[in-house]
Amino acid sequence: MKPEEMYEAYEDVSDALEASWEEQDSAAFTEALGILRHLAETGVVEAISALAEILALPGPHRDQAAAYRWYFIAYSAEDYRTEFIEQPGPHYVGPVGDFRNEAPVVGLVDELGFDRIRRLDEEACGWLGTHKIFFSDPRDHRTAKRP
Repeated sequence: MKPEEMYEAYEDVSDALEASWEEQDSAAFTEALGILRHLAETGVVEAISALAEILALPGPHRDQAAAYRWYFIAYSAEDYRTEFIEQPGPHYVGPVGDFRNEAPVVGLVDELGFDRIRRLDEEACGWLGTHKIFFSDPRDHRTAKRP
């Protein structure tokens, strides 16, 4: 699939998810979420970000570990810092530009704990080492970054 086709597929699945948002247990939402997951696994940054957001929210599809891992990948494409800085206290406070300081991720870090976060960081880096990531929007001329 060409990037422009990926973008069209992403736009279509976004519309389907929005249309069925109030019924997340429905077959329509579950099917659209599966398509979104496929686009994310293909490396579409927009889909990766959207999947992370859905998995982080309360509801039937909540999966904190998967949300964190997808956020790691999405934010790394945006050139955020991904290196884990050891912390003395119970809450992570990374340097400026650390994706773990971003609002959607802070709570996940607290919920999952530092040991689990380090393992998820390794998984995300492994995924990035074997997948190409890209922005599918033809109007977006950024190049996805790697940690």
